[in-house]
Amino acid sequence: TGGAEDQPYHPHQPGQQYMELPPPSSAASVSSSGDLMRTILSFVRRLSDAVRLRSCCKAWRATLLDGDDAAAHLFAKVSVRFNRRVKDVTLRSTFASTLLRKLEVTGCAAVTDIGLSWLCVAATNLEELDISRCELVSNVGLEYVGWYCRALTSLDVSHLPLINDGEHQFHCPALRHFCCANTGIGNLCIETLAQRCLRLETVHAARTAVGARGLWALANHCTDLQQICLDECSNAYNPNDRLPEEGFADDHIRDDGLRFLAERCPRLEVVECAHAGDVGDAGVLALLDQCPFLRRVGLW
Repeated sequence: TGGAEDQPYHPHQPGQQYMELPPPSSAASVSSSGDLMRTILSFVRRLSDAVRLRSCCKAWRATLLDGDDAAAHLFAKVSVRFNRRVKDVTLRSTFASTLLRKLEVTGCAAVTDIGLSWLCVAATNLEELDISRCELVSNVGLEYVGWYCRALTSLDVSHLPLINDGEHQFHCPALRHFCCANTGIGNLCIETLAQRCLRLETVHAARTAVGARGLWALANHCTDLQQICLDECSNAYNPNDRLPEEGFADDHIRDDGLRFLAERCPRLEVVECAHAGDVGDAGVLALLDQCPFLRRVGLW
């Protein structure tokens, strides 16, 4: 017989019966692997590094795309400005996640309606979206945003030359901030927006085709309005070099419009309407009398 050094070692006390542990079940191994992934994600600070992990296996992809809270900090706010390398496939492979809350892709010239549609279908919990200066985005992309991103609170579609007026589908009841400066948006779009987004607080529509009709619609439906900017809107004024028969005489912002705005929106802080040649003392006095929080009035 061999000595004690030849006997196999068992980690149990003398006199106790040795019991072998059962092999780990598949469910336990899956749970442990999921915990390991979440632990690793807690140390990842850049979304680009997480994208590399996503390409490893389906488990990583599910953890990043299917709403795992461990990756929430990576999608809390994503900002990309004036980057031509950001294309439609980037929106689909990198940003398309239910975890995404805030996205800024301003000035990304290669982004089109296709990439925006992929993003909107996947990122249904998106709260803030800035696609300003993405010049290839048109009305089609705006329809996807309004239909799928129903948790939006802020939307910036300024400087998009392919967006024009129409009854766009805005199913965003929580929307509070809307910017459409330097676009072809007019009264019809603003009327639809006002009827469906009753919590609007800020509307920036400078250098658009919005006039008195849009102003009356906002005042009638959005009583929480705090800031409204209609600088240099083609339908809001009648400069000397334009004739009434050109269609600019029937939609001017006048004293009655500002009076109605002041009565319906007492929380107003900023009102700007450049070239407001049809506004007199009565409109300004109504704003000053009805809006105690007013900080700035721009009527020049």
